[in-house]
Amino acid sequence: MPRWRRATGSCGGDPMTTPVTVVVTLLRAAPDVAEIAGTRIYAGAAPQTSAPPDLVVVRTGEAEAYDLDGATGAPETKVVVACRAATYADADRLSRAAVAALKDGVHVQGARHWTVTRDLVSDISPVDDAGSRTWVAMEGFEVIAE
Repeated sequence: MPRWRRATGSCGGDPMTTPVTVVVTLLRAAPDVAEIAGTRIYAGAAPQTSAPPDLVVVRTGEAEAYDLDGATGAPETKVVVACRAATYADADRLSRAAVAALKDGVHVQGARHWTVTRDLVSDISPVDDAGSRTWVAMEGFEVIAE
């Protein structure tokens, strides 16, 4: 087990605080995201009854963060925000709102600071969902607990 991984399974002192919950919290606090998706912002997976537009935040990987001096001892978690909407334009608008909400986002939980930065993942694709077409915009982010 890497020296920076916590036995609780989270990257912070509070076992309920994870990089995914930090991103969900930041998205829920963003008025532009709420205007489009309302309260339909989920961690891990959306309920099958959820209708677009909605957002799902998924953890895709984790590694130790590095700076110019080498390994920092802090975890760097990669997450993807999937923005689902009925049209390409709506998926793009929701995606842009999510990116703006998370741009240089910092969340404080106790003595732990979480920094959210943009990753190089960005794509909008059509998805056939039970006979109807929806559009999903995928946006990548890195979350570092300090």
